[in-house]
Amino acid sequence: LNEVYWKYVSNKLDISTVNLALASTSLQWQSDQLLRADLQKGDKIIWGLTNSNRFPWYITGDVIEHVNVRFFEKPEAKKFKGIVTEKTVTDFHWHHVGIRAIRQVENFCKKMEVDLLLAGIHVDNEISSLLCSQSNFVMINEECGLGWDSAYLDFGTDNLHPGPKTHKMYSEKILNRIDNLGWT
Repeated sequence: LNEVYWKYVSNKLDISTVNLALASTSLQWQSDQLLRADLQKGDKIIWGLTNSNRFPWYITGDVIEHVNVRFFEKPEAKKFKGIVTEKTVTDFHWHHVGIRAIRQVENFCKKMEVDLLLAGIHVDNEISSLLCSQSNFVMINEECGLGWDSAYLDFGTDNLHPGPKTHKMYSEKILNRIDNLGWT
């Protein structure tokens, strides 16, 4: 838990952090969390963007299932049979929903005078290609539009997610972009 990019960044900058992340969540869920956060003028946000083929599925009330391609490997996916399918997850519609979620946060941060850095951690080609010309976007891969896992240096204990060396590399790229943006 101490070998993740946001911990490296906060240690290097000697700042306290609040982590709003939750595993397997979508851009729209993440956006909602940022828009609900108690942001203050001058705050800094580093948003590790994920793949747009994820979405929250509201079961009852506030009970949410975070659906993505790997969701269908889980036993609980059976209760969604015929309602949510793998085709639903891969629908291009989710790219548009993800872009809208990002733009909403950008607009909100601008109005609140909050600095926002979009970090293409697990972002897909379609979204990274749209954002790569923005100064507040850093693609973790060397080029915009590459697959999100092409820059892994090592893997975490689950053999799916990036390991400590990869997180360290992420933090270096993020810190470099923060330096270029002149964040103090």
